[in-house]
Amino acid sequence: MSAWNDAPLLEKAETLQRLGGDQGLLLELYRAFAEDAPIKFAILRKAMDDGDSATATRRFHAFKGACAAIGALRCKELALTLE
Repeated sequence: MSAWNDAPLLEKAETLQRLGGDQGLLLELYRAFAEDAPIKFAILRKAMDDGDSATATRRFHAFKGACAAIGALRCKELALTLE
């Protein structure tokens, strides 16, 4: 993708296909993402506030992977840009 805002918000069909059609697993991934996101953002925010670019870069990288796992391509592209 050329820019984060060109990416689809969520690629549910492709993600579901990658998971072998397992809707339960997809919902579990969505749930885990939603539960972990506030914690990960707090750690990221602290790293940025502290000027800890190494930790911030690692956190953006991890967030990018989590976004890709659930098919949140726009979030993935944004994390890549910020990484």
